[in-house]
Amino acid sequence: MITAILDTNVILQSLLSESESSSVRVLESYFDGEFNLVFSQETLDELIDVLSLERLRARHRLSDDGILELVNSLLDNGRCVPVTGTVSAQLPRDITDTKFLALAKTSGADYLVTNDGRHLLPIGVFHGTKIVRPSEFLAVIASQKSQSK
Repeated sequence: MITAILDTNVILQSLLSESESSSVRVLESYFDGEFNLVFSQETLDELIDVLSLERLRARHRLSDDGILELVNSLLDNGRCVPVTGTVSAQLPRDITDTKFLALAKTSGADYLVTNDGRHLLPIGVFHGTKIVRPSEFLAVIASQKSQSK
């Protein structure tokens, strides 16, 4: 089965978007068991921090309990990988993105799914992990489903 890392921006976008957006459908695919999620303590910490920002809470309307419920639902079938080593901030040009690349390097995930067209998507592939937009990842999942029939 495919393993993927979801950038915080994909999860956040899934909470703020219309129900047919690619980010929403990626999260639904995870909950439907169509891929395995890989995360690290650092990526989880960022997710909680971002979801807890007041300006974003006003938009996604999750309470503290709602945020914890969402995070726990991601953890239920996900795999937490202790990250070893670091990645130079020069590679993504944004130090906040290094945690996702370090996780990709350590975990060997098949995909890093992101909306970050400025820093992460231009990298393309990092240590065997393909960096793709949610819409591209959905196409991969659809292809995998059609091949397994």
